[in-house]
Amino acid sequence: MLNEQTESLLSNRISIDILQRLFFSEAKPSQITTVDIAIAAYLVLRRCEDHEIFDSHATIAARIGTSVDTVKRSLPRLERCGWIVVSGRGTGLTKGYSIDVESFPATQPLRDKITPEAKKLAFEYMQAIQRLRKHPKTFRKNWLPRQHHSAQRILNNCEGSYAVACEVISFALKHDTFKKRAAGSLYHLLSTWKPMYKDYQECKQKWEAQQSEQKGEA
Repeated sequence: MLNEQTESLLSNRISIDILQRLFFSEAKPSQITTVDIAIAAYLVLRRCEDHEIFDSHATIAARIGTSVDTVKRSLPRLERCGWIVVSGRGTGLTKGYSIDVESFPATQPLRDKITPEAKKLAFEYMQAIQRLRKHPKTFRKNWLPRQHHSAQRILNNCEGSYAVACEVISFALKHDTFKKRAAGSLYHLLSTWKPMYKDYQECKQKWEAQQSEQKGEA
């Protein structure tokens, strides 16, 4: 059942397609600057479509070759345009940055690849997390849409089987080794996919063997 192409949804080919759309589009908002484009391209290269990054202003400035003050002016502008989502605004909280795939025009190739089953899987996953907690979890802005892409990758790994994908996620959320990562996001679950999926298969085989023995005894 395991498909090794876990990066198929965020492949280099799709990233290049997104970058081409970003740079070659003539319909950019008038307020967008060259630095804004550079930061957006940086976020694409960091694969921020399905997770946040927590790079400091200084890190971003160094990577794209500009000043910290320029980055500080650029990020709010990108947010106002709807291209990125900024989370963690409280005092002392580290800000997270991600691409808003629903609003960023260049990410049409990704939107086209998300199936209704992936959106449903992401929603069921969010509800499962809530059921496991004693107190309701506060999700950051754009959290659920970001899960869509990881949910699609999980479905791809499960050969498109929604039922198997639900079983795998449920297993990870209950397993002591994987539940902390699994409860963080589907992106974090994917980071431990191989050992987690191996344990899932072994547990399922043992359960099926026990079921067969019980039927034989009956």
